[in-house]
Amino acid sequence: MKALRIICLSFIIWGLPSFLLAISNEDIGSKSSYAMFILLLIYYFLEKKNQIVTPFIVLGVCYFMISGLVYHNNTEFFLYDFSKYIILVLAGAEICRNLKLNTILLMLAIGACSVVIHALLFQDLYGRYSGFYLNPNAAGFICLSGYCLSFYLKQERIKYFALALFSFAGFLTFSRYFILIWLVVTLVSVFIKRKNLIVFGIGVSSIIVLISLSAILQLNTERYAAIDEILNNQFDKGLTIFMTDSRQENWSEYYDQILDHPFFGTGYQKLMGYDGRKQGVHNAYLLTIGEAGLIPFLILIFIFFRLFKTGFLRISEVPHYFLMTVAISSYFLTSHNFYDYFPGLFILLLIYIKLHEEHVELEKSDADSLIITPSKT
Repeated sequence: MKALRIICLSFIIWGLPSFLLAISNEDIGSKSSYAMFILLLIYYFLEKKNQIVTPFIVLGVCYFMISGLVYHNNTEFFLYDFSKYIILVLAGAEICRNLKLNTILLMLAIGACSVVIHALLFQDLYGRYSGFYLNPNAAGFICLSGYCLSFYLKQERIKYFALALFSFAGFLTFSRYFILIWLVVTLVSVFIKRKNLIVFGIGVSSIIVLISLSAILQLNTERYAAIDEILNNQFDKGLTIFMTDSRQENWSEYYDQILDHPFFGTGYQKLMGYDGRKQGVHNAYLLTIGEAGLIPFLILIFIFFRLFKTGFLRISEVPHYFLMTVAISSYFLTSHNFYDYFPGLFILLLIYIKLHEEHVELEKSDADSLIITPSKT
């Protein structure tokens, strides 16, 4: 079962079906996608069952049922997408429960290494690198997830090496999301523990290495220029470059459509931009309320509220879960999708399940510490 679990995890975390589709052909990409879900089903039926993660199941059922009843273009594809979501949540939850953090961190590190290899060996004119993930923002999310999770490591040398790897790989994506949330997460980590000030030095060192390799690497000239301006104290110029073509412009194109159908939305994939007239909403929260209305939107908000609340309560004991919640909640503000973005959905499941387990264990430990054992006479 351990081998099967690692294979499933590789498919999910590295996004192998999409990667194989991009580098080979549609037939291989499609077969690898089917293979992933068949393996997940096999794992689920063979593994010992635990309680299902109810909020995620209810979220999926509400989103797909409401949006599908309002509108769907192709019943076969709609049911296929719904099935994939349910399989991922059911089997993914069991994988998460049996998964050690070292394993997921290693998988994320390999994903980050793919970004570095992309930059070193497969340079392109775009100059923003993504490795397995094809999209630099998605690669930035993986790097940021690994960066946040690295704070749980106890051995400092390994911890700082991991932080440096994820920082450097993340900066290679030139993702505005990664750069901004990396800064936010690092600041939060310093408030949690002042010793984490050294992490800023790791980030600066990563940028210095990036600049020193600029003659070798084919870097995105626009965003590289923005970083260069900021480092030269030209903050206004640098920020202006970074804010060009911001996601807020995409969101604003859909506000009227969302407000016109607030209760049940406009239908499945109506805000994805597949009609070619718009880019797509690029926001999982607006996507949910815009396509399926208030009910699934409130469930999604409840999931994140619960994560933030529990994570904050346990921020001193397990700070990495709170940091990961910051990273993933902000990523879905800019993500193209949610219900079929399986690396993000799996990591959200991982945070939800592991944080709940830690919280229960810590509550039990706190309760035990209050028990006064009577002394023997």
